[in-house]
Amino acid sequence: MLTQRAAAAASPMPSAVMGHFEEQPDDPSRLRALTAAGPVPFAEYLAGFDIIVKCIRQDCHDYAVDHSPSHLWNSATWEISEALLPYLRKVMSGPAA
Repeated sequence: MLTQRAAAAASPMPSAVMGHFEEQPDDPSRLRALTAAGPVPFAEYLAGFDIIVKCIRQDCHDYAVDHSPSHLWNSATWEISEALLPYLRKVMSGPAA
């Protein structure tokens, strides 16, 4: 978990690892991860992982909320419902059906 806060909260899950990032001094629109080996370009740092769950940049100037989990949930719920509808009457009729 990467944060721009100087003092981050404790890891929310035992397996979560907290890290920090900052804006590059010469170009604040570019970010870099702060690692034990020194600063690393943010994209390069993220490319070292197989799975990235959620990426939202939030600071005093930018605020973003990722609604994709809600959209994905709604989409999956719709698709599952559509797939089950043809069998609903049979299921509701019970074992004799």
